[in-house]
Amino acid sequence: MNGYRNVTANFTPNPTVISDTRMVGQTLNIDVSTTVGSTYTLEYKDSLADANWTSAQSQTGTGGIITLSDNTATSPARFYRVRVQ
Repeated sequence: MNGYRNVTANFTPNPTVISDTRMVGQTLNIDVSTTVGSTYTLEYKDSLADANWTSAQSQTGTGGIITLSDNTATSPARFYRVRVQ
């Protein structure tokens, strides 16, 4: 035996795919593929040194693509993530 094992990764829900991002004025819009019933939350912070994330918007997945928005995208350097629950 060589010490390696076969590992299979299963993601539930399926991995989130961001299909488009765009700025309209001071609003950032992110299109996200979703799974029915999961909650998708767009979060941001203005510094990576900050330990806390701020919620911009949450939506329930439809099984299709939803748009999450941050209408306060005024910082020249803002960091985003989409949290799935």
